[in-house]
Amino acid sequence: MNSILLLLVLFLFQSSLLEANNPPNIPPSTQTLPSSPLHINQSYNPILKKAKRSRPPPPPPPPPPPPPPPPFDYFVLAETWPSTFCTINPCVNPIPPPIKFKIHGLWPNTKSYNLRNCQNIQLDLKKISQLENKLNKDWPSLKKSQNVTKANQDFWAYEWLSHGTCSLPLLDEYEYFDETLKIYNKDDLMAKLSKENITPGGFVANVDIFDAIEKHIQFKPQIVCKQFKGKQYLREIRLCLTASKYPQYMDSNSPYSGCNVPKVYY
Repeated sequence: MNSILLLLVLFLFQSSLLEANNPPNIPPSTQTLPSSPLHINQSYNPILKKAKRSRPPPPPPPPPPPPPPPPFDYFVLAETWPSTFCTINPCVNPIPPPIKFKIHGLWPNTKSYNLRNCQNIQLDLKKISQLENKLNKDWPSLKKSQNVTKANQDFWAYEWLSHGTCSLPLLDEYEYFDETLKIYNKDDLMAKLSKENITPGGFVANVDIFDAIEKHIQFKPQIVCKQFKGKQYLREIRLCLTASKYPQYMDSNSPYSGCNVPKVYY
């Protein structure tokens, strides 16, 4: 009897050892594998797949080419002194007020020669109709005429055909006259001379007129003289400007024209 009990105890003890060394099998479907980025199949990642399909934006278009340079080197704004003009020529009476320098023209020039009659394009007065009142005051024809309005229009047409067409395509008809008026009204030359105690009605040293204008506009002008009946008169003051759509002052390379003696009658 004792032998049977001893055998039973040994059997149970061996069974418990076997269970401890051999745990029950876990079905493969319930086993949890450690996560690792190496095990991710990136080809099936919808975010990465979308990123691969997207294309970079097209490059921006190149900037437009710069406009061609103007076919001239600089402008000359010529301003006539009416008193001298009317001393030498039959003159309109009265001179359109206010009495001050009047516009003769805006002339495109090259460094080698003066440009004239560049294109046979007649002035269309309708295109400058909005400027006509200002032009009558600041850019009048000073020649004696029975029809002042027509004389002015003929003068503008002449200046446009002779000089304005040379500013194309930089300035069209309206821009040519409008810019001329703006530059002219920027500086009243008679007022600049008055600030330096240079007033009409007597002889003035040429250099004093030159220095007064240079002082106030910060650039060198050109003083134009006219010989008449043994006397030297101040005919015009001319200002040089850059060859651009919005011209700016620049130095004149020739300070005097036609000035044979040191003083001029102003």
